[in-house]
Amino acid sequence: MRFITHFLFSVLGFFLFLQIAEFVHCSLESYFPVNSLLVVAFFLFLGTILPDIDTTSSRLGKKTPFFLKPLRLLIKHRGFFHSVLAGLLLAYLIAFLAPIKYSLVFLLAYFLHILLDGFTPKGVKAFWPLPFRFKGRIRTGKLEESFLCLVFLVSDLILLFIFIGH
Repeated sequence: MRFITHFLFSVLGFFLFLQIAEFVHCSLESYFPVNSLLVVAFFLFLGTILPDIDTTSSRLGKKTPFFLKPLRLLIKHRGFFHSVLAGLLLAYLIAFLAPIKYSLVFLLAYFLHILLDGFTPKGVKAFWPLPFRFKGRIRTGKLEESFLCLVFLVSDLILLFIFIGH
């Protein structure tokens, strides 16, 4: 999937998480006030982009090909970095650098990236090193992905106005 689809899905996941927490009377607005949305967006961005660190066609891969070349020789795309294990390890490392709440935001975006890629024909090995691969039928860059992207954008805008309106 394209970066924008992944990012809009991560934003949607975050806003839905906030709405569910409020529904069960666990207000998270004190943890994620409106003025912290830029920091939240940064960690959503990070969680969205890092699973594709192992490919030259990704945003990150295009910016740092010199660093990723040896990595790509060792790790196949949609292998280790598209796994729950990689997400947990990276979130653990981020927890040393940032408050735990942002590490969890990163982890949410990371897992949503893996979930979304699981709906493509290539699929993902979410429980790497186990060989089982989750696959779907949504083709990257085609009409069905564009439709999903539009649905995510509209949903994000609606939930943003709900969140800010409180």
